[in-house]
Amino acid sequence: MSTPRTGKGVIIGENVQFGKNVTIWNYVVIGDNTRIGDETRIGSFCDIGRNVVIGKNCIIQAHVTISNECQVGNNVFIGPNTSLLNDKFPHSKCLTPSIIKDNVVIGGCVTILPNVTVHENSVIAAG
Repeated sequence: MSTPRTGKGVIIGENVQFGKNVTIWNYVVIGDNTRIGDETRIGSFCDIGRNVVIGKNCIIQAHVTISNECQVGNNVFIGPNTSLLNDKFPHSKCLTPSIIKDNVVIGGCVTILPNVTVHENSVIAAG
């Protein structure tokens, strides 16, 4: 695994794996045991949870939250201020992460609810 290019104030948890040519902008938090694929770019002020998998060639813009155990496929674009959630209400002891498959485009200000799968080649407009 490679060492990413990082901006100011980036916090990286334990056992995080990075592919080649990953770029992480300013003030990003990445939780333990997360994997980020080759050529992926993560914008400023993102919060990436624990045990998250992000594929290759993804663009994650600023202020995105990806909750624990969520999955993002290859060639995915996630617009700013978007959230991928994993916890239903009322609260449950079991997490139900959202899953984004390959070649998906998600606009800005979108919330992907827990236990939702966005299938390949889907486009979700801005929220």
